Amino acid sequence: TKDPLFRQIEETHDSLGKCYGTILDAGTGGHSLKWLVTLPNVEKILAVSADLKSGEGKGANELRYLLNEERGDQLIETSWCSSSKDK
Repeated sequence: TKDPLFRQIEETHDSLGKCYGTILDAGTGGHSLKWLVTLPNVEKILAVSADLKSGEGKGANELRYLLNEERGDQLIETSWCSSSKDK
């Protein structure tokens, strides 16, 4: 990959000689989703975005077709913040 952050992740991970296993990407956008689906030795991808209708989440949603649903890949729309008020 040409992206310096993703390249650093790949180089660091490759030096360990292990498979990627299950990947959780919190705050998934189109850019990271395109990269994630190119990784070798992935068991499944769980991509999370707060809003699939705008911003980076929209970009991920438009690329949802790249995910391998047969192995369990998912793009989930949810917020990490609770809307309930603490008592």
